[in-house]
Amino acid sequence: MKNFFFQKENSGFTLLEVLTSVFVLVITSLTIFSLLSASIFSLSSLKDRFVAFYLAQEGIEIVKNIRDSNFLQGASWLSGIGTGDKQGDYLSTSLSPYSDTYLKQDSSGFFQYGSGSDTKFKRKINITQIDPNRVRVTVEVSWMEKGRPQSFTLVEEITNWY
Repeated sequence: MKNFFFQKENSGFTLLEVLTSVFVLVITSLTIFSLLSASIFSLSSLKDRFVAFYLAQEGIEIVKNIRDSNFLQGASWLSGIGTGDKQGDYLSTSLSPYSDTYLKQDSSGFFQYGSGSDTKFKRKINITQIDPNRVRVTVEVSWMEKGRPQSFTLVEEITNWY
């Protein structure tokens, strides 16, 4: 005959086992979501840094293009470049004084000051004359990210090669 009073059957989970399982699932889920959130923020930040790098490089190329155009036109190599804080875009034939305005992005994806929708980027091109045949071009691209100011600076020396 079987003793029904002392026989224990494992037919389900105890409350402690259920609570432990739920706790582990919640902690795992929170960890995954925080890692995803950090990854998304990091990707957004990285994208802005890439854009800033290319805008800074474009600033240097704008100055070189003006210098090369001066050569083709027989003008002084610094004509339209000058010294001090300047701004210009890929359409520029000369640099204008820096006005602390945001770059705009047109429908083709090009950054300029004339038309398009405002972006979060500002670009300042500083020209410092080192000697009669050399200038230092410092391009600083700045923007706001999550309420904090960010910037990327690129420096290059350009010479009078003609």
